[in-house]
Amino acid sequence: MTGVVDEVVTGHLFRREPRATIDAVRMGRKKMFVSSAKAERELGWKTVPVERALRRAVEWFQENHYV
Repeated sequence: MTGVVDEVVTGHLFRREPRATIDAVRMGRKKMFVSSAKAERELGWKTVPVERALRRAVEWFQENHYV
């Protein structure tokens, strides 16, 4: 319903890009699973525990004066 309303109101009436399209809402309802194996293999990317990732992000924002 959200996608329909946003496409009609924002897309057709206001002639702007809708925030939530019908297709985007449909995709959001599906369970999807992904793997980081290719990024790990080809880019050397490593996953880290969420607590450490959040701590590093907060430190970065503080160091760059965003907080």
